[in-house]
Amino acid sequence: MGDLGFSRSRVAGARVRRYNDRPFRKDGEYVLYWMQQSQRVEENHALAFAMETAAYLEKPLVVAFCLFGAYPEARWPHFVFMLEGLRELARRFEALRLPFVLRIGDPLTVLPPLVEKAGALVLDVGYLRHQKEWREHFGQKAGCAVMAVESDVVTPVASALDRRAYGAHVLRRSLGVRWRAFLEEPLLGPIPAFRGLPPGGEDPEEGENLLRRAGVPFSPMPPAWSFRGGEGAAGERLNVFITDKAALYAEARSLPHRQAVSCLSPYLHFGMIAPSLVVRRIEKASLIPSEAKAAFLEQLVVRRELAMNFVYYTKDYDCYGSLPTWALETLDAHRKDARAFVYSLSDLENARTHDPYWNAAMMEARRTGYMHNVMRMYWGKKVLEWSSSPEEAFERLIFLNNRYFLDGRDPCSYAGCGWIFGLHDRPWPSRPVFGSVRFMAASGLERKSRIGEYVSWVDSLV
Repeated sequence: MGDLGFSRSRVAGARVRRYNDRPFRKDGEYVLYWMQQSQRVEENHALAFAMETAAYLEKPLVVAFCLFGAYPEARWPHFVFMLEGLRELARRFEALRLPFVLRIGDPLTVLPPLVEKAGALVLDVGYLRHQKEWREHFGQKAGCAVMAVESDVVTPVASALDRRAYGAHVLRRSLGVRWRAFLEEPLLGPIPAFRGLPPGGEDPEEGENLLRRAGVPFSPMPPAWSFRGGEGAAGERLNVFITDKAALYAEARSLPHRQAVSCLSPYLHFGMIAPSLVVRRIEKASLIPSEAKAAFLEQLVVRRELAMNFVYYTKDYDCYGSLPTWALETLDAHRKDARAFVYSLSDLENARTHDPYWNAAMMEARRTGYMHNVMRMYWGKKVLEWSSSPEEAFERLIFLNNRYFLDGRDPCSYAGCGWIFGLHDRPWPSRPVFGSVRFMAASGLERKSRIGEYVSWVDSLV
């Protein structure tokens, strides 16, 4: 940032990316932070950097959010969850005396009038294709300096590894202990107050009518929905995990009937909680055994950021062709193998298969918007087994995942779906349909857990 005369940021330089070489616009009325991925106030490095920029320029800060009703593959429950968070954000920004401008529409249409009056534009970072395209657009079109700040990973993706990692061991070795250097807590400093009337926007307290005006197609909420949106709710989930579940994580996280998981993935997906904050809270918790801490941090720091690495370095991350060559070859060699069962997409979507464990997993997703991670793996493997081709199975899995999971449409979703087909895995002994891709059997669930209790629990959710 030295070329802009701004070199004293307390946000790690590796988190910050310049999107153009334009200077600050000195006649701008404010600094604009377009909040999109990092939907929170606490431990938001992009917000902290935007406030530092505003203080440096001696200008007020405006935070903008676009409610885009046609957001790719998002459904009504996703928007309801997000809107609950936006209501909380509006109240928090009011307490901070920061204008929070919520507008309806496509960011490429809604944001330019705000950008035209900005002295600088600060973005947070998203890794999906459309998120990258939006940021590149403003980097090219804005008449002021545009900077993006990574806040939804512990380690900035490009700093963690400069190429696609073909397994967790590659990223783990590259990270070493360097990721601990990025656990800093960003501080929100004082900035000039906004004088006069800030830009106009929508009132998030308008609730679901706001979603209708945004053009979000209505669909009923899952009947056993238990997720409340917002960073306050995210903090409560983390507290419950630390107090009631985390001590059992190492031994029970793979047992669906125990439910010894954090359920933080929806909040991480929407940026309602910072992974760096979660790491610090887990490490400081005296009641969590060291092996449980290590197991959880492996998932949060290594496995989650392995998914970010995959999407960051893979343009076609949502396509069958993104799979490793060995997996494509073995699945192709076994595409004509006889399949004991082949189900239609409608049968799968409505949990009409011969397998009670698979049906329970599908109904957990339909009834709650969530699925236990071990069941997701089993669920995905059976979609591959019961589809007429691996390509068809891949498309079905992406569709079902994005449609029914609250944490779908996420780098972890695309990497998780890819894992079903061999991504980030290794060849296993060959068998029909799967070839050398890892297989999962119902007998494994029966041997390793009390799977009948999980089925009964799902049945009780109605």
